[in-house]
Amino acid sequence: MTLAFARTGEADEDLAPRLEIARQKQDPLADDALAEILESKATGRLFDRLVACRKQPACKALWEQVHSVPSWADKSVCQAGNTMAFSNVVTSGLALMCGSLAESFVAANGAKVLTRTGRLLSDGQRRVYETADFTTAIAECNGPWPGTHAHRDVVSVRLIHAMARRNVVDGWDDSWGRPVNQEDMLGTLMMFSHVYRRSLEALGVDLSPDEHLGVNQTWRFTGFMLGVDEDLLPTSVDHEAQLYAAVSKRQFTPDADSRALTHALFDAMANVPPFFLPAVALHEAGRLCLGDEIADELDLKRHPRWERTIAALVRANRTRAAVARHVPEGARTRVGRLMASSILATSLDERGKF
Repeated sequence: MTLAFARTGEADEDLAPRLEIARQKQDPLADDALAEILESKATGRLFDRLVACRKQPACKALWEQVHSVPSWADKSVCQAGNTMAFSNVVTSGLALMCGSLAESFVAANGAKVLTRTGRLLSDGQRRVYETADFTTAIAECNGPWPGTHAHRDVVSVRLIHAMARRNVVDGWDDSWGRPVNQEDMLGTLMMFSHVYRRSLEALGVDLSPDEHLGVNQTWRFTGFMLGVDEDLLPTSVDHEAQLYAAVSKRQFTPDADSRALTHALFDAMANVPPFFLPAVALHEAGRLCLGDEIADELDLKRHPRWERTIAALVRANRTRAAVARHVPEGARTRVGRLMASSILATSLDERGKF
């Protein structure tokens, strides 16, 4: 399956008015719940404070919503995509970093939240590992099902988004849209599905139709729990491609902040686990994942020697991924989980950062 790069796919023009409305809408359930939490005497991590306040009106409404599972959520459909991820742990990490995270900065208006909170610029390495831990938890649980650690992490991130909205109000330019709005949340969601899948294939992992759908449906369910309006969520791989094309054509205009965030990301992850690649090699991997047009706009440098090296790694990876399919699924998943846990254990202080 060939997945489009940013601004190149077939966009449904009828989506533009809906996305414009979504740009002015945030997540009132989470925002109102956070206001109650901050007014309370509850202490601890945000999720624990939500639990303590869950009988108050706004917290109760959020609690009930994140414990309702939509009828279309199907763990058995999600599983194929997550088994694939654990069969390709290191490549998945590279796809998420050089594809998903880097491309998320291309949406310049949405990325203003990141530059104003300053965390990625000042502590990029930890931010990357936390994102990897977040996505690993979702894969382990085949989605953020209530009662799992993935659900706790996703609800916590939803409250962190509400906190970010409160913290960036001063000096915010309304021309950027509302902070952490529905269109930006949808766009970010597709970074972890459409862009992730496209980046995996660019790096040598060929996905089956079931694996494409499994990733798509895992993140559809995750988006529901993160507070993306249900009628905005991609219902299929093809629908997601249309949404991605529409959002990228509207919002993907990288600026100086986009370039600063991307270079901070690659500099922070140069020569560290699990890739141990210099920044120039990550730039070349980024070109594969993002396409030359976006890579040029982000000022990703070309390096002929590393271009040849990355191309050779992609060929080797394609062979490795094909051979891995002959290993029983259960064994692949166990080994992948152990690898992911080992990498994250050396990079994060503890689970439950939120």
